[in-house]
Amino acid sequence: MNAIATPTGTNTASFASLPLPPATLENLQLVTTVKSEIDEISSPDLHDRIAAADRPLLLDVREQDEWDEGHLPGAIHVARGNLEARIEAVIRDKSREVVIYCAAGARSAFVAKSMLELGYTNVASMSGGFSEW
Repeated sequence: MNAIATPTGTNTASFASLPLPPATLENLQLVTTVKSEIDEISSPDLHDRIAAADRPLLLDVREQDEWDEGHLPGAIHVARGNLEARIEAVIRDKSREVVIYCAAGARSAFVAKSMLELGYTNVASMSGGFSEW
């Protein structure tokens, strides 16, 4: 049985029982797999972390129009489509704590995985994304 990661936990419903087209089903499985390979932080936990003296760097990977509509205070913006080309110039310290967010948590999970593959060692995706902030 495949589990679906949700903002409030894990739903153990079988993917096969979902009335979704095969491409959507494959996407859900891929997101679930990626999320199992990265660290995630909840919105309430991030609220606590950014109040600390050693607050993490916040990385918004949404598109420009989403960023323009609002973003977390102090966040930097690198759209998902530009990440691999720009991230090393924007975040030089690969050991710096970085919390990545998008609208709902899927793009940020993929970015966290990409950053780990690029040698960043302290990255997490905010589960639920900006919509849960």
